[in-house]
Amino acid sequence: MPVIVWVVDDDDHLRTLLVDVLKAFGLDARGASGADAFLLAYADVGRGHPQVLSIDYSMPGTDGIAALRLARRAGFDGPALMLSGVVDLPHVVEAMQQGMLTVLPKPVDLEAYARQVGEAAAVAEQEHRRREERERQSARFALLTARESEVLVALGEGLMNKQVADRLGLSIKTVETHRHHLMEKLELHTAGALMRCAVEYRLRAADEGRETLH
Repeated sequence: MPVIVWVVDDDDHLRTLLVDVLKAFGLDARGASGADAFLLAYADVGRGHPQVLSIDYSMPGTDGIAALRLARRAGFDGPALMLSGVVDLPHVVEAMQQGMLTVLPKPVDLEAYARQVGEAAAVAEQEHRRREERERQSARFALLTARESEVLVALGEGLMNKQVADRLGLSIKTVETHRHHLMEKLELHTAGALMRCAVEYRLRAADEGRETLH
């Protein structure tokens, strides 16, 4: 899935130049003249694609840091880079506190800019894949019965079949049947994969306050 790079700058000439440079590197670069235009365009796309934000610090109305803050509230979770004609410590600290990946100076070194955006795009793509896999895994976990969930949590503690059976008051054969159903529902093919999945599930259950063990 192509990474969308939003280039937000009120300087029409620079914005067009940066978009063209990024497109030459194979990125889906899209320009916006300010924060409002970007947020409207982002709302149309949503979180369905990996995305990167390249934004100017100083723009009429909403500045780059405030725009990133608004974008985060709207669900944007990709890497962000800021361009600024003034790169001093207070600017950099403020930008980093809001989650900017880096601050690049103006005038823009196009080669360095393309490299930094390319690296950010790789990060965005990797994180997007991870989020999609987590969402698929959550959907599979939602298919489990209460008893299957208990068995999975116990397996995540490292318990053997007999220990799981003793803890839950089941026969070993019933535990083995639940394991088989877990493998099918979670689309797993090896015992090792089941154990890794069980550990993940147990950690999620603990994080969400849903752990059934006492």
